Amino acid sequence: MEESIAKKRKLNRTKPESWNDVKFTDSNTNGSKEIFEAVRMGSVDILEKLLATNGLDMTSKLALSYNKEGETPLLVAIKCKDLNVVKFLVEDLKVNIGQIGRFFWKTVDYSEVLPLFASIISDQLSIIKFLFAEETKYESAISLDSITSSSIPRPQKIDQLELIGAGFILLKNVPWISQEDDGNDPEERRGWTCWKEAMTLRLCPADGEPQIPKIPFQLSDRGRKAFGNLVEPMTVEQVEQSLNSPSLIGEAFLVGMRFLSRAGLFPNLFIPDRFYSHFLREYYTCSKVGYVFKQATYLLEMLEPCKWEDDFLGSTSSILHHYNNDFNNLYSALNTITSVIKKMGSSLGSKFCSGMLECIPMPTDFDDCMFIFRFCCNHIRRVIAQFCHDDQLTIIARRFITDTMEEITIFLTEISGCILILMSYLTAEEIQQLQQSITEFIHLCDQTGTCRSKFFHHFCYLMASYYCENVGAIIQYFIDSGLLDPNAQNDKGDTVIHRLISRLQFHYYTFGIEAFSFTALVQMLDNGGQIDKVNNDGQTVRGILADWKSELYSQGYVDHPDGIDSVINRPALLPLTSCCAQLIRKRRIPFENLELPSSLKLFLRRGY
Repeated sequence: MEESIAKKRKLNRTKPESWNDVKFTDSNTNGSKEIFEAVRMGSVDILEKLLATNGLDMTSKLALSYNKEGETPLLVAIKCKDLNVVKFLVEDLKVNIGQIGRFFWKTVDYSEVLPLFASIISDQLSIIKFLFAEETKYESAISLDSITSSSIPRPQKIDQLELIGAGFILLKNVPWISQEDDGNDPEERRGWTCWKEAMTLRLCPADGEPQIPKIPFQLSDRGRKAFGNLVEPMTVEQVEQSLNSPSLIGEAFLVGMRFLSRAGLFPNLFIPDRFYSHFLREYYTCSKVGYVFKQATYLLEMLEPCKWEDDFLGSTSSILHHYNNDFNNLYSALNTITSVIKKMGSSLGSKFCSGMLECIPMPTDFDDCMFIFRFCCNHIRRVIAQFCHDDQLTIIARRFITDTMEEITIFLTEISGCILILMSYLTAEEIQQLQQSITEFIHLCDQTGTCRSKFFHHFCYLMASYYCENVGAIIQYFIDSGLLDPNAQNDKGDTVIHRLISRLQFHYYTFGIEAFSFTALVQMLDNGGQIDKVNNDGQTVRGILADWKSELYSQGYVDHPDGIDSVINRPALLPLTSCCAQLIRKRRIPFENLELPSSLKLFLRRGY
């Protein structure tokens, strides 16, 4: 049984009230207190003044001191999440990154840890990368030497060697083109050396000490799909063989997740951040898109429970810092998964459906698609709860949050569109589940101020594709549910129908007349779409189609889209249903208390 979990303790976040509270001393007095106060305040300016007052030699010695808690200035800077202070201590004051000290984080208290280890367990992505880069500047293994020569208890040595070793392996440079792993990568070799020393401590202890065998990490169902039957090395011999193994990186993930989970520190952003980097390599080199999709959904599963908002100190600068740094990988991951979805449907015609089903065998991966929907909706709820009602947010912060909402909107549109295209393969229950998810997302868009028309403008791009046999049923669902207004306009004044026309033209020129259909357009016009509604450029749908027809004649096209004349010559009068709705509203005929379908009541309220 592994029993090296550190003692429980709450994190102390107290800081001086202002920079004026820091009292400077000259070189004849002990300035370690001032060093620690400046570090806690995150003030590089004060550290520079201390350096100017005391000189490099004295200030460097002070930067290696310990406070009464047993902490070092570098470990305090890591706890305070301040990369600039960490850099100043290491680069300007030449602090030894192998110096061991005490580290409190959340519910754990480690009496003796290395800065590298502290940065990983405290989830400081930028600091982790900086410290690992500093370590690799030296031929000797600073962290390994510090741990092996210290008086740290054996179980804690094993913990730190294994986690730091996994860090070296996962932080190696990831090439876009897959290369043979010959075991000569310096970062991988450093990590492997840490693992070998840890396994020796586990299974080959000094006389009289018991062995400490591993307890493997139990992956979730999605984790098993992503990693397959991979297991981490359990013996010294298996560690020795792993250096030249293509599964070394996967084993490093398992090692990291095992420790962080056992310590109560998983989920941890370091793991999904590294997983995303290596996932990109698979995405660009692997032809098995279904496999990449499994990795993508597991990445989001790891990100889902990360309680990033708990660490915000309340200031706008803190919010933007976390969003722009720690969560850059989240939005990059979403965009990449969108690309995976597109890649799945890259072939057209009859090949599309067969290729799509081969990549996403229904209904198994339908559940994964619904999980992605839930993930995005939950994330949006957290954004709403944390930020959207905060009057102190700056315009920049609000704009940033709005932009991320739009990215998620496009992403979910791609997923829903690809699933709906395969609607004939779904059960009635699955269709209802997807429709409910889309409806929920649209309502969340309303709460954040994201225009729902953007969802449907992008959605109509998909619906204009000729391979979508269910376009009529799909569009009718959205209209009947009150989610889709054919006349909704974007910031350019284009209605959903304007955007649909542009996409239909693209498909005509790209795939030919056989690939063309006015089904979606006619259905929207029949449900209240206005053919003569003008956009900001003064264009109407009727005018665009008439100009297009003339252009086709002038370019010598013999075959014209079937039905174009009937649409161009369509009466300006609204359909009978719309006229009735307008008449009911005009004469104020009561209908709210009648037993009518909700979709019909909504149609009457609009009075097309």
